[in-house]
Amino acid sequence: MSEFTFIHMDISEFPVVTMLSFPENMAQTEQWVKELDVLLEKQAAFSLIYPPKDAQEKPDTQEDMDARKYVRRWLKTGKDKMTEYCRAMILTVNPDVQDKAELEQFAPMASAIYGVPVVVADDLRTAREKAAELNG
Repeated sequence: MSEFTFIHMDISEFPVVTMLSFPENMAQTEQWVKELDVLLEKQAAFSLIYPPKDAQEKPDTQEDMDARKYVRRWLKTGKDKMTEYCRAMILTVNPDVQDKAELEQFAPMASAIYGVPVVVADDLRTAREKAAELNG
């Protein structure tokens, strides 16, 4: 993993991996998928923490829809590895936006899509503790 440059993920505390930024366009989505591929090629268990989102969702654009299609296509080959190696995706609540209920509603859908448990944590400390627990 040393030669690959991670842009969206902080792997310094692997197997706890923290998203640094959320993909906002197709190029960033492609980079995020490449980063996932590199993590999965390591063939080691990890948990992926999503920090609080800064703002409410914006209306979908055509590029947003295309990016989701790109991820769905990737999942046709990547989902089995996600299921095998990703112990959980942990979504962190943003108390300023009060999005806990929204995240809890989204979690089961995301779990079905990615094939991994998706849990909601009240803060980053709790998210890291949960990730460490799940990684064993």
